[in-house]
Amino acid sequence: MAIGPRLGLLRVYGYRDPPFGIRMRVSSDDGRTWSAETTIRSDGGTADPLSSRREARSSLAVYYFNDGEGEERYIAASIVTPSRN
Repeated sequence: MAIGPRLGLLRVYGYRDPPFGIRMRVSSDDGRTWSAETTIRSDGGTADPLSSRREARSSLAVYYFNDGEGEERYIAASIVTPSRN
């Protein structure tokens, strides 16, 4: 989870049901409520995502990723810029 003064709380997580991928939600009230789910990636399997504040409005999400069944997992990353909802 990344925290920033203008970002609020950013929750990045792996979605392990089809369509597999990485999702995120944002909270601007210390976690009492959360935005609608946003898909970061939906093109493969994932595990153990971490996020870190990058700049004033963006964060870096890093995770294990798998492009297909039987393929090697690798470390991948996405830069995300949540909307202000």
